[in-house]
Amino acid sequence: MKKRFKTISAVMLMLIRENNNKEEILLQKRQNTGYCDGYYDFSCSGHVEENETMTNAVCREAKEELNIEILPDDLEFICLIHKKSNNEIYNNIYFKITKWNGHPIINEPNKNEELKWFYINDLPNNLINDRIQAINNYQNKIKYSEYGWEK
Repeated sequence: MKKRFKTISAVMLMLIRENNNKEEILLQKRQNTGYCDGYYDFSCSGHVEENETMTNAVCREAKEELNIEILPDDLEFICLIHKKSNNEIYNNIYFKITKWNGHPIINEPNKNEELKWFYINDLPNNLINDRIQAINNYQNKIKYSEYGWEK
């Protein structure tokens, strides 16, 4: 019997708040992960575990990485990016949240060098490329896109 190809699923959380009538997004600076260390990423991201829904995965990751509680019903689906990176295929699912319980902190200091709020229209130059695409998708209401397949 033919073996089926398995795609890795990952969830990314855009914590968004209003400041001076502008949207801000909380970003983390990656370190010691082996992937884009020294670059900013969304404040919370991770793989979906076996037998776990995507919304449960992002809620779990928010608790593990930021020590905040979020509810699945408060999540807004932003987009899916079908990504090819280093010969691996990912379905990256992006969610937005504007309310949470607790104050976001660096809960995994070995992986996260810094947490910082940025205006969504004034992002750091060292933000992971497909995260930039996800923000563009969010701002333009694009629900699906592809990244890394052009090579």
